[in-house]
Amino acid sequence: MCPIGYEQTPTMPTDAYTPKENLYESSPWIIIGEISKMNPVFHVKPWNLIYTDIDCAFPRFFNIRKTELGV
Repeated sequence: MCPIGYEQTPTMPTDAYTPKENLYESSPWIIIGEISKMNPVFHVKPWNLIYTDIDCAFPRFFNIRKTELGV
């Protein structure tokens, strides 16, 4: 897996049209490219799941490809 992009999206849809000078609440997302043919080509995951994946240590594991399974 290779990170290929980053997006900062507003939490409220109406904030997408406000000027950039105004601060609004937003969520960071990471776009990940997949090289395996067994999975979709792109994964778009929120940053908090990436942090969970990096923060886990033995014996706890988190598969970023299958987030529905949890830790």
